Amino acid sequence: MSEAEELRFELLEEIESAYRPPVTVQLVLYSIILIVTTVVLLFSPFSFDLKILAFLFVATYFYPLTVKLRGKIAGSIAIGLFASTISVLFYYLITKIQEFTIGNIAMLIIIMEILGVELLHHVSERLKFGRNKILWIADAILTAIFFGAMYEFLAFFFKLDIFLTLLIDAALSLLFFIAVIPEKPF
Repeated sequence: MSEAEELRFELLEEIESAYRPPVTVQLVLYSIILIVTTVVLLFSPFSFDLKILAFLFVATYFYPLTVKLRGKIAGSIAIGLFASTISVLFYYLITKIQEFTIGNIAMLIIIMEILGVELLHHVSERLKFGRNKILWIADAILTAIFFGAMYEFLAFFFKLDIFLTLLIDAALSLLFFIAVIPEKPF
């Protein structure tokens, strides 16, 4: 992020801080959400690993929406929730794959990339709005991985001719690149 964008970002944080409830109210609201989620999941008929995944997803999703704390500790908690959710999701999907074929592995990579990037954008505003060379390179690498996985997925499951497969793949990869690209905050 350039200095001007960083200053704008910090200024926006300061302006919105006047409209946030006190920290204790934010934490109590987040705790209530987690308690209600726990109770609902305890009485649900789902498997234990799916319950853990659902709880972590709710915890990760609602943390940046309800707890509006700024600082390294709050950012570390958000990234920790993100990492645990993605890890459990990967474990859950790996254990549910019946057969390890190229198409299934490509689909797993596509799902993990899309959910991972979007969840990371959700928990970290600095990564969502940052525009520096490292994020552009990471975006290009992720798009290249997405392109390769999508090509394998389309070739394995749909068995189209190579030109049509590459055309569909290029269009979907372009959409992925645009979705992942850092946004302008203002």
